[in-house]
Amino acid sequence: MARQSERPEGEMMNRTEMLIDALGEKSGYVRGRGFGVKPPRKRTISQVDLEHAIETERAKIQEELTQKFQVQLDERLADERAKMQEEMTQKLDEEIDRRISAQLALLMPALQQVNMYSHCGLFLPRFYHALC
Repeated sequence: MARQSERPEGEMMNRTEMLIDALGEKSGYVRGRGFGVKPPRKRTISQVDLEHAIETERAKIQEELTQKFQVQLDERLADERAKMQEEMTQKLDEEIDRRISAQLALLMPALQQVNMYSHCGLFLPRFYHALC
């Protein structure tokens, strides 16, 4: 049962390893399996442990890189949204200014006439009084 403590957490044992763990081993012989089956070497076990450690570390590094990339992506997206919002606000302001200028250009002659009639003391239609 000592082998269980040597195993990395979460790693499953195959059938041969379970037999070796439960029944023990001898050189060239696995109890319950006979002479043809050779027990895994200690070197093979440590190699498996090393491979598992490498895979775990690789997964950890990959997760960290993925998180960093996601943060950078979110920052870029926020910057792009801010730029787009600023551009849209500027375009809307320009469009509003253009429309107001066009309407004022149309109203200016009428306002000048109202101003001219009010100085002369002439009778003004009712809608001109509403403008004043």
